[in-house]
Amino acid sequence: MQIDPKAHLWLTRIVIALAVAAMLWSCSMLVAGFTVSGQLDSAANPLGRAAAYLAALAVTGATAVFYYVLGHALRVRRWMLQLCFSIVLLLTLFASLTQGFMVVDAALGESFVKETEAKIAAAWRQAVRIDTELTGFYGSQIEHYRLRMREENPTGQGPRYRAAEDAFNSLRATYGGTLGRALPPPERGVSLTADLAAVGDAVPALRAKAEVMSRFTAQLGVQAPNVERLIQALEASLAEIDSVGWLDRRTLVYRQVVAKTSEMITSVGLADLGFTLNMLLAFIPDLIQVLCTCLLVFLGRRPAESLPSPSPAPEADWTPADTAWGEQVGPVAH
Repeated sequence: MQIDPKAHLWLTRIVIALAVAAMLWSCSMLVAGFTVSGQLDSAANPLGRAAAYLAALAVTGATAVFYYVLGHALRVRRWMLQLCFSIVLLLTLFASLTQGFMVVDAALGESFVKETEAKIAAAWRQAVRIDTELTGFYGSQIEHYRLRMREENPTGQGPRYRAAEDAFNSLRATYGGTLGRALPPPERGVSLTADLAAVGDAVPALRAKAEVMSRFTAQLGVQAPNVERLIQALEASLAEIDSVGWLDRRTLVYRQVVAKTSEMITSVGLADLGFTLNMLLAFIPDLIQVLCTCLLVFLGRRPAESLPSPSPAPEADWTPADTAWGEQVGPVAH
């Protein structure tokens, strides 16, 4: 099968154009990934925002040129091919993960933030419930003495009234400053980190209030409410939200990309289909360039029957008497 030279030329141009389009697509996604992740975003960078564009063009351009050269290479040493392929593989993984960061942030970044905000709000409500249980128990005991004072007041403020009044005033003076005050509401909405820190600061305050409550109940001879289990559950909730103490949208997306990439690999893409599709979208430009390289290799190889057969080279001297020319007719001149 012989390939038309003009069709061969146009097919080669189309393949190269598709490879360039994939490179530009990958470059634009990589620039967005640099911007979203904050990479190269520094006041000390003399190039400013242009650094992200130059870096993306260098990474994707080097990868595209490698594929183009590989598609036209005739002979290459194996060690050189392995070295170049290893470098390109590292560049591809870096670019694809950064592009995947951008894709995941665009698709799921807002939901990650809202989910974390809901978890922090739930943790704060849990802290408020613990505090309400402590202050409520203290308030019920104080109200008990207040009722006794009201019952004894018609008797002319006798000894039982004075005993109730003394106990009432003593308990309020000793424990009212701690057990009688609720946790101050934190300033919410500043940042995820500040909101998480506010809930974290409530844990030692609740523990201190629980210790005061144990002394309060010991003095009264009553059983204290068991809030230690609730405080431990609150600490577990905070540790589940974040164990480092720093939260923002970039951190949340980065953690999700790392965790879900591992799940995607172990489950062959079935753990989270939406995330798997987003990551495949980040790898598609590089896959297109690999495909275009294969097509260039195919177009560079023609079938053997389409090549012109070489004509036999003429011999330097020959005579009709040579046996290669068959049986001669008539006399042979010498």
